Amino acid sequence: MLMVVVAAVAALQAPGPVTPSLLAGAKIALDERLLDYPSARFRDVRGDDKVLCGFVNARNRMGAYTGWARFGYVTFGTKPSLYIDSADDEGGDIMLDGFCGDDGLRYRGPDYSDRMTHR
Repeated sequence: MLMVVVAAVAALQAPGPVTPSLLAGAKIALDERLLDYPSARFRDVRGDDKVLCGFVNARNRMGAYTGWARFGYVTFGTKPSLYIDSADDEGGDIMLDGFCGDDGLRYRGPDYSDRMTHR
């Protein structure tokens, strides 16, 4: 019973700051998903110790930038997940809405955009 109480209290604690390992995981996930990660641009990248949200502008197969898209990298559960808004989904991504807010700006605090550039 004591273990359940300790786990519940730990879950209710305020989230911590963005960690270097969260940033590194997000960079790896974005590198695997984007066609040309080294040329990607980032803005408004913020979060906590479990969620990183922001906007990415990446190149497509023709070499042109596609425009700013909201992204979220989440480390809840057993496997981290990366969500990126798709241009053909006019309703928005429900997971991104939940983690990052429908405007992508749920988190305040330091901006980590400059730390998202290619390794």
